[in-house]
Amino acid sequence: MPLAYFTLGTNTNTDLSMFRAVINRVSDLDVEVLVTTGFGRDPASIGLLPDNIHVHNNVAQSLKLPHCSAAVVEAQAGTIVASATIP
Repeated sequence: MPLAYFTLGTNTNTDLSMFRAVINRVSDLDVEVLVTTGFGRDPASIGLLPDNIHVHNNVAQSLKLPHCSAAVVEAQAGTIVASATIP
């Protein structure tokens, strides 16, 4: 199953309703979705999750991005640079 990555970075991650809206939209797709909320956000505060949605505070992007078929990001420099440098 393909893997997609969704993050709002570290500066625009305060609105948990945005995470919930994206999760609700993609939960029926045939794709695994990795969501990172950023430090200081409790992943459990997003609520119940479908089996294909995985929420964490942070992940090592260099380890996950090479396995992603898609990434939806808020254009934070770290994620953009990490995505652009995948061989």
